Amino acid sequence: MSHTGGMLSRLPLLYREGDLVGRILALCGLQIEILDELMLGIQQSHWFDSTKEVSEAEKLASVLGIERESWQDLGEYRAWVHALRNGWLKNGTTTVYGLKTFIEEYINLYQDAVDTVFVPPIRGWREEDKTESEDSARFIENPKIKKYKYIPENGGIEPLHQFTINQRGIDDTSLHLLYTGITSTPEYVPVCANITTGQALIYLGEIPPGKRLWITAGPSGIAGASLEGEDVTKKLRSITGYQPGMPWSDEQFDEKTLAIKLVRGENRLWFLPVAHYDRTGLDRFLLAFADTIMHQGRLDETSFDQSLFYQQPVIKLTAAWYEAVPASFAVSLSGGIMRFRKAGEDVAETRRRRLIFSLQNGVNSLKAAGIKAAVSLAPFTEVQHQRDTLRDVSPKTFSSYGPTGRDAPPKTGAIFGKSKFEEVKFS
Repeated sequence: MSHTGGMLSRLPLLYREGDLVGRILALCGLQIEILDELMLGIQQSHWFDSTKEVSEAEKLASVLGIERESWQDLGEYRAWVHALRNGWLKNGTTTVYGLKTFIEEYINLYQDAVDTVFVPPIRGWREEDKTESEDSARFIENPKIKKYKYIPENGGIEPLHQFTINQRGIDDTSLHLLYTGITSTPEYVPVCANITTGQALIYLGEIPPGKRLWITAGPSGIAGASLEGEDVTKKLRSITGYQPGMPWSDEQFDEKTLAIKLVRGENRLWFLPVAHYDRTGLDRFLLAFADTIMHQGRLDETSFDQSLFYQQPVIKLTAAWYEAVPASFAVSLSGGIMRFRKAGEDVAETRRRRLIFSLQNGVNSLKAAGIKAAVSLAPFTEVQHQRDTLRDVSPKTFSSYGPTGRDAPPKTGAIFGKSKFEEVKFS
């Protein structure tokens, strides 16, 4: 019932039907209705979810210290405030549960606000650092990053070369090796030893020119080897308790070939080819077990009694390992599909970048101090690894052949070594 009808219902019956009285009360009722609209607007401005002005929403959220980004409209700002407020006051802030809940809640609220889908519904979380499936979200504590090192940085590695790997991860890790033949001379029976841990890995074979030998470590630390796609794991041997200058015994060989471990901190490693019975390579490998004081002889750099005749490098060595980053976590979300209705592609792409930006800022405000966090949307990818290469043999050798056809004697002249004397016709 309107305000005018309410006032008329309170008058005696005689006055209700009067036209003049009705118009006077209608004027008063209109003013009261206008006042009601103003009062309703004031009430709405005091409720965050009902206010229609961004400025009023900012004032209400300022109680929690949550500022609005310049690009956020009212709907986007509400999604941001609700998710961040619940993360701070309801779900445990720095806990894994609180971070996961914030991410799920903000994604749902933001996608509803912009009417666009960037991330499919999160039905579960993985905590393994694996990339085989992008269907579910992944929360990875102490994510692993891949590190490379070329030994040395330029050129090949010569026998008796010593180098250092500083492993900064939180856990011990396994070492992967790649040997590449770079000259016309093969390398025989290469040995890579970690002096720090007393481990050594031996390949009882040769690395031909231009060929590549991969020595990889499996999840359980077991080593495997591949020479240009051919499995040569049976030629690998690992040793525990290795000491430079001391021959190893049969008891030191591991039952299963183990990859070289890198402990936290500095690891001293050593490369040298070592002679083994019934293995070729007399001009390359060492017949005696050298100590770390031995080096390739160089004028005015090494002493005479601690030097060997110089051997040029014939292979290149690349080392790789994974480091578990301490005090860090990474969040990876499936973001390979973007579905929008009204907005154009450019607008949707901009909103997608804003979602990543907001998720990163929100996680940064919720995580504990001193913790490194990274949030990303994983694209849809299909990866097919291959190791095919193009090789060039130098120097090149060209062979020439005569033209094909009937081998018939010429009408005049002769063919050396074929024409008989009585068949020769001189012009």
